[in-house]
Amino acid sequence: MLLQSTKTLADHSSELGRKGEEIARLHLESLGMQVVMANFTAPIGRNRNGAEVRGEIDLIALDDGSLRFVEVKTRAAEGLMPTESAVTAAKRRRITQTARVYLRIFGLRTRLFGFDVVTVILPARDLPSVSYLRDFWRRERGSRIRPHHQPG
Repeated sequence: MLLQSTKTLADHSSELGRKGEEIARLHLESLGMQVVMANFTAPIGRNRNGAEVRGEIDLIALDDGSLRFVEVKTRAAEGLMPTESAVTAAKRRRITQTARVYLRIFGLRTRLFGFDVVTVILPARDLPSVSYLRDFWRRERGSRIRPHHQPG
């Protein structure tokens, strides 16, 4: 019984995430961006046990010549913490590493780029709420990843 309810929760969470990513894609397009890829995954290294570590970027968009690497966070309701707080330092590092791989694979190392977050709140009985947080964090050559966006 517990196993079945866990599977149901996982299925619900996965479905919620898929819906959120689609809403985020439509939102970015409504802002004039062209989404060029969804769910880009690539190997970014190995863990302590030697197993391959893969990174994922939810959406990659082109906005007036700049590539935008976008993390989408979807919730059924706004919680005590802002939805974007789920984009932790470890998550930002992994996305940044994955973006480097993307830029290298496609020969785009000199392209301007940034890291954004789209939050989607999907209440059961109301319209979705979408927020676009441009330049949520920055990666500068030779420096640490620093959060740029200050939640208000």
